[in-house]
Amino acid sequence: PQYCPSLMDLSVAITPLVRIEEVRLANTTVSSELTNASGPFTASFSFDATTSIDHDHRKLIVRASLLVSGKSASSPDAVGGDRLHIETEYVLVYAIESLEGIAGENAEAFGRLNGIHNVWPYWREYIQSTTARLGLPPLTMPPITGGSLLEYYTRKQTAEHEGVSEVGSSSVSFR
Repeated sequence: PQYCPSLMDLSVAITPLVRIEEVRLANTTVSSELTNASGPFTASFSFDATTSIDHDHRKLIVRASLLVSGKSASSPDAVGGDRLHIETEYVLVYAIESLEGIAGENAEAFGRLNGIHNVWPYWREYIQSTTARLGLPPLTMPPITGGSLLEYYTRKQTAEHEGVSEVGSSSVSFR
């Protein structure tokens, strides 16, 4: 069997060569029909990233898309029931010392792992403060690790291979 490099293997080729220059929120959509009186909530989240290479300026540009959706735990299957939807897109710009020997698959793997890992603290703060501003209990997203990222992408790849649109539950509860 031919060796198929993992996301981690592909990402490692770039990691020591980069420096974060910019992290910015590029786009967000927020909607909520939940109220503080709706009781406990469950929220699920998903994320992914795409990466482009600016060869002229030796930059990696990662576009990280992250989504939280939630509903009332007391009526999770209600049609038109309580809903929360927070979708964000961040742009991360990395300077890279050299592009020599760096393939597109290395850049994609780097964006999916390191890009998400680097943007996660910004996103956690955004979700927590946004839910509070919506009058809901602040939703604190769990920390993320390299291992949990790899596990998530493995589940996602399996789901895509099986023709399933949902990755599975990555969820948290808040009151």
